[in-house]
Amino acid sequence: MYDILKKFEDKFSSLKKKGMQVEGLSLIDPKRKKHVICISKPFIFDNRNLPKRYETLEIKSKIQGELPLEFKINRENPEWHKIEFIWAPERFEHFVDRCSGEIRK
Repeated sequence: MYDILKKFEDKFSSLKKKGMQVEGLSLIDPKRKKHVICISKPFIFDNRNLPKRYETLEIKSKIQGELPLEFKINRENPEWHKIEFIWAPERFEHFVDRCSGEIRK
């Protein structure tokens, strides 16, 4: 498995310049012994350059760093998850309106 991880890092090393970081292998299902390649990437990142799977391993990604203002929610309210949806389409619309130049780059 480590050789698959090494080949993945070599093949997609150009994405490291765009902010992707390979965190390594992770065991997500001990019963089935299912491993994945874990990566982290910035919020603005072209996911079309990443495969869903590489050889026999799935790719799991997470966002690193701060989320844009449009996606910030007040988590102090214990009912926040009932009244606000962090990935609501309106939030993406506002973000794209504000940052369209940055997204194009």
